[in-house]
Amino acid sequence: MSDVVLQPGDLYFAGIGTAAHHRAVRTLLGSCVAITLWHPNVRLGGMCHYVVPSRGRTDPSTHLDGWYADEAVHLFVDAVDRNGTRPGEYEVGMFGGGSQFPSQRRGAFDVPRQNIRAGRELLERAGFRVGAEHVGGTGPRVVELDLDTGTIRLRHSDLCAGTGPS
Repeated sequence: MSDVVLQPGDLYFAGIGTAAHHRAVRTLLGSCVAITLWHPNVRLGGMCHYVVPSRGRTDPSTHLDGWYADEAVHLFVDAVDRNGTRPGEYEVGMFGGGSQFPSQRRGAFDVPRQNIRAGRELLERAGFRVGAEHVGGTGPRVVELDLDTGTIRLRHSDLCAGTGPS
C-alpha cells in the first residue's frame, strides 16, 4: 500500500471500497490549510489542501477545484453524500494557515488568516464540527491522516520560536 501525497489544490477522499489502496494521506502546508475528515464507524475519510478562500465562482457549470476553500468543502460534502453518511458524523481537523514571512506586514492581504476564517465558516455552514485544530502561528506543517485508524500526525516548525519540528 502506498501513501497519497497532496499538492496544493488536491483533495483525496477514500470512500467505501477505496481506503484499502492507500495507507495514509499527507501534505506539507504553509499559509494553505488542510481539512481532514474521518468517519470512525464506517472508517472512511480524506484530506484537502486548499490555497485561498474562494475564486468567486458564479457559473455553476464551472468544474469545482480544491484550490479554493469553498469548492473543496463542496467536494467533501458531495463525497460524504455519495457514501451515505452525514457531515456531523465525521471527526474533522483543520491545520495550517501559518505565516511564512512573520516579519512582513500583512495588511488586507493576510492570506493565512483569511484561509483559517473561511475554513471554519464553510465547515460550520456545511454541518461539520471541527474537533482538532492546529492553525495560525508561523512556519510550515506536515499533516498526515492514517486511513486505517483516523489518527492524525502533525509536525510543525515554528519560525519565530527557532525550535524546529514539534
